[in-house]
Amino acid sequence: MSGKHDHGDVERAGLLFYDATSLDALKSNTVELTEDKWVYGLYVAVAGDVKVLTLKGTEIVYPALAAGVPHPIFARQIFVTGTTATGLIGGKRV
Repeated sequence: MSGKHDHGDVERAGLLFYDATSLDALKSNTVELTEDKWVYGLYVAVAGDVKVLTLKGTEIVYPALAAGVPHPIFARQIFVTGTTATGLIGGKRV
């Protein structure tokens, strides 16, 4: 990739990865993310399931998320239990 950023389809899907947070160390079964770390789009490096608490407060497991693509998942908590995907990166709303 060149030094320029091409947000193409990611931008059209409403997922802006101009800023992002690594989430692997922030997963928790008991503690929600602080609002500044809420997830507005999720990328996984290694495919698998991801269990989240949505912004509206619903627990859900997204099964078999593909690696290497952005997913339109908005969440305020990523659970340890129920999450098998790794290399999670949460996009930030800008």
